[in-house]
Amino acid sequence: MKLLRTTFLVLLFLPVQLSAIGAEGAFDQVLTDLADFTRDVRFNKQDIGNFISYWAEVSALDEDENWNDFGESMTDSMDFDELGNDPEYRAWASSRNLDPDDFLKKSMRIYAVQMRTSFPAQADEMRSELTEERMMEGMPEGLSAEDRKKMQDLVQAGLQSLEAMEESMLRLPEPTASERALLEAHQDQLIILLEEGDEEDSDW
Repeated sequence: MKLLRTTFLVLLFLPVQLSAIGAEGAFDQVLTDLADFTRDVRFNKQDIGNFISYWAEVSALDEDENWNDFGESMTDSMDFDELGNDPEYRAWASSRNLDPDDFLKKSMRIYAVQMRTSFPAQADEMRSELTEERMMEGMPEGLSAEDRKKMQDLVQAGLQSLEAMEESMLRLPEPTASERALLEAHQDQLIILLEEGDEEDSDW
């Protein structure tokens, strides 16, 4: 079963996962797929209210998801149409008087623009951690020149991966003025939802 909450969390962790295996290009493709899928929709106040209100119910549909298999299967591309055709998801949406396709597209649109608008601050925070001084904290004194060079190479590789992710994020749609206002108005609620998912699935 591959539903919304799992998809959001995979998108959340995917940059780190793909960076670790040197596959940032796959992340770029996933974001391209996400941008294409959400290009023709915009969300309003009711849509973001539904996104927040139904998050717990969507999460409940995902409880038995095999995280490792799902994460590995999404490193090359993401089939959003397959996601929307899941029978259990469509039955749930209909039971809430939601149009399954409309709810999926607008939910993914909310997540896409949230990712784009929040990533610059996250990137600044990551960049502040990716310094030789910070990486050296807690390391034993008298580190050899070879080990120091390895540390410097790690820092440079991390910065290059971060730059690649920043470029990839530009593929996501920019919010309209009204969408940006709605994101700002509901930012605290959105952050809580995503952070709760991060904590629950941190061992993935």
